[in-house]
Amino acid sequence: MVIAVIAILAAMLLPALASAKRRAVQIGCMNNLRQMNLYLQMYTDDNNGVFPTALLSPSSYDKVFNWWGAEICGDSTNEYKSFHDPALNGQTSYNGTTWTWAFNFDLVSYGYNSYFLDCSPNAPGSETITIGPYIYRNVQHFKRSSIVHPSECLVFGDKQPKPNNLGAAALTASGSLWWDKACMVPASSSSHQFEGIDTRRHNGGAWGGTGNVTFADGHAKAYKDSQINPPKDPLGGGNSQCLINSRYWDPLQRAGNR
Repeated sequence: MVIAVIAILAAMLLPALASAKRRAVQIGCMNNLRQMNLYLQMYTDDNNGVFPTALLSPSSYDKVFNWWGAEICGDSTNEYKSFHDPALNGQTSYNGTTWTWAFNFDLVSYGYNSYFLDCSPNAPGSETITIGPYIYRNVQHFKRSSIVHPSECLVFGDKQPKPNNLGAAALTASGSLWWDKACMVPASSSSHQFEGIDTRRHNGGAWGGTGNVTFADGHAKAYKDSQINPPKDPLGGGNSQCLINSRYWDPLQRAGNR
């Protein structure tokens, strides 16, 4: 009888304990993003308000030492732990992607809003998108003072690398949130590169979770997929659905409060 009661109590408590553990991990992740934003603030203060370079060049050396993470840390290895989401321990696998966290541009798994803030090493304007009356171009050296609403300008967020089935592009660029390929729904993503906010990580790899995001004013918040990512890839343009949630991505908010 005692064993049966213990088993019943355990069955009741385990889901609550698992939920509490996931919540604690997500809070730890959010604290990381706030710390990264502090590093970013100090960086822009020291560099005339200009956002850091996303990536110096595609070489493997640069992806370790010369990307936005290393820039805002000032090459201090003591600060690297702020970039390691506690949800990522050992090998992680979901959404067609299997990887192990590392402090480099490809595998750090915290993305930077690089399409709008600094698209290096991509050439400025190399991915120009027209959606109705609005024209978007990837840019370099964006200035903090040009942000229309800092409390709505996404800077960093949870990000997965590109899926394993993309050949040479696979398992790269988890340090880059790339708006024109940011749809995360497999059936709606034309690029299938999934470069938006990752909302599965804190939900055991399943849909229905939330992804952590931090904004230019320093605050952080968790969002569901439908609240932060475009429902279709803006790449190719022509569909106003691509502009949904663009107010969080575009620091100039060209499409207004969408």
